[in-house]
Amino acid sequence: MLIYSITLGVFCPTCLLFYVFVAISAYLAFARLRPEQPAWLRAALHDLGLLLIVVAVLLYPGLQTPKQDLAAATLAKLVASSPGHHDVDLSQDPLAKFLQDLEPQVQQIVSDARALYRTARFIESPVDIERVVSGNPKAPVHLIDWVDIRCPHCRNLDEALNEIRGVTPDTSWTEESRHFPLDSECNRGVSHSDGSGVACLSAKLLICLAGSPKGNLVRTALFNDQRKLTTGRVWEIAAEDQTQRASLEKCLASPETAAALRRDIERARQHGIEGTPLLVINGRQAPAFPPFIFAMIIAAGDSNAAGFRVLPPPRPEVLAR
Repeated sequence: MLIYSITLGVFCPTCLLFYVFVAISAYLAFARLRPEQPAWLRAALHDLGLLLIVVAVLLYPGLQTPKQDLAAATLAKLVASSPGHHDVDLSQDPLAKFLQDLEPQVQQIVSDARALYRTARFIESPVDIERVVSGNPKAPVHLIDWVDIRCPHCRNLDEALNEIRGVTPDTSWTEESRHFPLDSECNRGVSHSDGSGVACLSAKLLICLAGSPKGNLVRTALFNDQRKLTTGRVWEIAAEDQTQRASLEKCLASPETAAALRRDIERARQHGIEGTPLLVINGRQAPAFPPFIFAMIIAAGDSNAAGFRVLPPPRPEVLAR
């Protein structure tokens, strides 16, 4: 864990304190315990006592740690300083200014993300107006995301895109929502099923709601209730009354909906999907890292934009992938 933290260049006081306790525990276990002592009982008592001390010391700061990852924290900062909300010095490149204001470790991740994006396979992806959930179909940035409604990372991406949507013009990017349910019930490329039916039902419902103003609202509501979702709760969110439910049930049972889901799954496989969320920007797979997404929107989809020059070079191990 320590080596991994050093590699990332990310440290936290609680983590360092944990490493100290691990070192102390190892020293007591291997240096202080004598072979002639009742080994298993004494070792168990030592370990239990140390474990209780460690838990007591780390529990409070752990509970007080903000539940926000690096991407979310950066996104909150960029929203607060968004060019759309403040006067911008027109003598500066907005992209360069945004990137320069990022923390060095975030700059490095954006640089790595850009390198991966530039080498990703290009697949022609015309805008499907029927699947657009926000933005202008003629916008320079065409973003497609594949999600599973039970996927925590997909929920994080949805929250990030909602934040970005609030500080960018509708004409700057368009989003298409697609689905890759991680359930063998409706996705033959997945080997398991949790038996709840939530993933497949949600995917088909959202396909039926695609193109309507309600679609994106239902998706966000489903993500918000992610941990408590049952098929009954999915229906409560998607249908306000029996009339709406009857209409949606008819759509769910239609061969057109089944075909649309199959196309979503097949297109995701064409992009080499390894897990959800899968994000594609202008025909190339892109890391689902909010600062990079925001930078691409500022750059109007041009990964060669001059403002990217302020970034450090991508790490060699990223280029070697």
